[in-house]
Amino acid sequence: MRFHFRNLQNLVRHYSKHIVYRTETNNPYHNLAFEEWMYENVDLSSTSCLFIWRSLPSVVIGRHQNPWAECNVRSLMEKDVCIVRRQSGGGTVYHDLGNINITFFTARSLYDRRANLNIIVSALNRKWKNLDLSVNCRDDIILDKKYKISGSAAKLGRNNAYHHCTLLFDANLSNMEEFLKSSIPDVSTKATRSVPSETKNLSNYVPGISYEDICDAVTSEYFTYSSDSDQNIVAHVDPTNQAMFPNSTVIVSKLKSWEWVFGKSSKFTTKWSYDTPEFGNMVVQLSVSNGIINDVQWMFRTDFLNELNELGSMLIGKKFRCDVISFTWVEFMLLKRHSLDSKFIGSLGDLISDVVKYI
Repeated sequence: MRFHFRNLQNLVRHYSKHIVYRTETNNPYHNLAFEEWMYENVDLSSTSCLFIWRSLPSVVIGRHQNPWAECNVRSLMEKDVCIVRRQSGGGTVYHDLGNINITFFTARSLYDRRANLNIIVSALNRKWKNLDLSVNCRDDIILDKKYKISGSAAKLGRNNAYHHCTLLFDANLSNMEEFLKSSIPDVSTKATRSVPSETKNLSNYVPGISYEDICDAVTSEYFTYSSDSDQNIVAHVDPTNQAMFPNSTVIVSKLKSWEWVFGKSSKFTTKWSYDTPEFGNMVVQLSVSNGIINDVQWMFRTDFLNELNELGSMLIGKKFRCDVISFTWVEFMLLKRHSLDSKFIGSLGDLISDVVKYI
């Protein structure tokens, strides 16, 4: 049975034992907001749901991660690729239309990550018998005993739970390699770090494999676990529909906010250096907590230490953002342009430019 739901009343009316939701948007914020809306608002005590979705190019970090340590923030911003912090834990993943996301919603008591992954493996093996797939001890789906094609994360609450995973079938692995690499040197943090893995696409083994093929295979396999096929529903949903999902825009706004994406980062330090013929190796260490600079240490000998400490004081309390640091540097320059050696100002400016270039 297939339905296109247009309001919340219809959605509730057709709840059954097993429901597969397929999204009508490729917006990562709205799809992740749909997950959270389901988790917060749906009684999963008698209903299990599957959500199949994909997003336009984006990088999605885990709830407890540091974006500057996990990805090339500056490159992503320059290429208009959004960075999203999800509500679940786990590592950083790259999304595009060649990477399927699959979310299993259940009651907390029925949460079983390994069983969910086995559904996906069984679905793929049933449809494409040449694939050698397995689930490893980290709950990754592995191809040919070597290549990671799926990673998992989860959110567990008192009553509800969801487990979601990726599935690489035709993703741009060059973009993935470029984006999932920190551009900031010498980052020291206690935040959760991603574990790099060698990856491949299913399309390397099944030429022409499509999103629709995989959706149908996983949906069919998921429904084999239902005792009553008449109660199986495929629902096409639009997560941007406020009539169906009241207050979901509040979740979207949170996911888009700088305070959530960057401000939720735990404390970290990063060290920058710039070699000069006149002043040697100029080094600055920045300490950042919740996205805010809270300490600046200059690590080189100079006759202008008081002025450097003044610049450090101006930076403390500011957001760790390229535009904010650039503006603060301009303010400092205007204040000190007549009192500092021009060569020193030039070299210090080059150091600051290096910092700004990569964040």
